[in-house]
This record gives sequence, structure tokens and C-alpha cells, in this order.
Amino acid sequence: MDDSTNPDSTNPDSTKPAATKPDPTGGARPAADAKANDLALGVVFLAVGVTLLSTLDTPWASLPLVAVGLYYLTKGLRGMRVRTAERDDAHGRARAQAPDA
Repeated sequence: MDDSTNPDSTNPDSTKPAATKPDPTGGARPAADAKANDLALGVVFLAVGVTLLSTLDTPWASLPLVAVGLYYLTKGLRGMRVRTAERDDAHGRARAQAPDA
């Protein structure tokens, strides 16, 4: 077999593709996805907490799950409000104002 037909790193005319660099972000998700994950975590923790609250003989044992669920739910909703305000600013819209009482 001739060496000219065998792709080799020592052959400058090699047909091997060039090595690619790894992704510098490491596959990290954008911040918007992280906020959506917070909202999803809050819903799941609350659902499990409420289910355990209604089924366990000692309902206080599920209160930590309910607390964690409320934490992530408020964190996700707060992030949604911030993203909405940023989107409105980017498109030149006026932010929603609370009505005067």
C-alpha cells in the first residue's frame, strides 16, 4: 500500500479534517433557560410537597419541600418579570405602570 493514499498526520497533504476546539461555554445554557428551570423546579417541589402534606401521617415533614418550592417559584417569577421589562425596553415600549388608586 502506498503511503500517499493513507491519510496520516505526518503527511501535509492529508485528507483528515482539522481538529476542532471544544466549546468554550461547556454546553452551558443561557440565563433565560436557567430562570425557566427555576420556575419548573418550583412547580415540581410544590407539587411533591403538597402531595406529601396531604398523604403523610406527619404533614409537617413535607414543609421543607413546600418552602423550597416557594423559593424557586418566586425566583422564577421574579426573573420572568425582569426579562419582560428588559424586552419592553429593547423594543421601545413603555413599561406597564400600576394604576393610580
